[in-house]
Amino acid sequence: MVNVGVAFFIELILTLLFCITLHFALVQVRPSNRKIPFWYIWILFIPYINIIWNFFVVIGLSNSVKAELEEREYEITGRPAFLSGIIYAIITVLMTVAMFSFPVLEVMQQVVKIRAKDTTSPLNTNEIILLILGIAGIVRMIFFFQFWVKVSWYKNVLKEDLVEE
Repeated sequence: MVNVGVAFFIELILTLLFCITLHFALVQVRPSNRKIPFWYIWILFIPYINIIWNFFVVIGLSNSVKAELEEREYEITGRPAFLSGIIYAIITVLMTVAMFSFPVLEVMQQVVKIRAKDTTSPLNTNEIILLILGIAGIVRMIFFFQFWVKVSWYKNVLKEDLVEE
């Protein structure tokens, strides 16, 4: 089992590197095309607020990059990195709600003493919920890294375009 302190430290480092990437992507966008200020990105360091703030950052950054690409006369359809970012944000909210309601479900089961009719089932309700949360966590990380990589790619495209001009 991973030590909680080690997991927290790894998450802190990943969040820092993620925010640095987002910050430098926004640096490549002209001020007139920025839909969010720089400090929006750094709010992602605040626990629990970041769960909802992900939506503001994903939408704002995506719209900023799109506006910049359009001004530079790139042909673009859709919003850059939006889909992977918004799916990451939605899964984060759903997992948080599920994790906070998990103790409530546990208490409800004990009070009402809900038992499955099939006692031969290899998994009980709690194990099924934990399994679903584990799978959702893996999917969440996939979309998180996909969003991060896409933003980094757009950052590099915008940076290289400025060098060529």
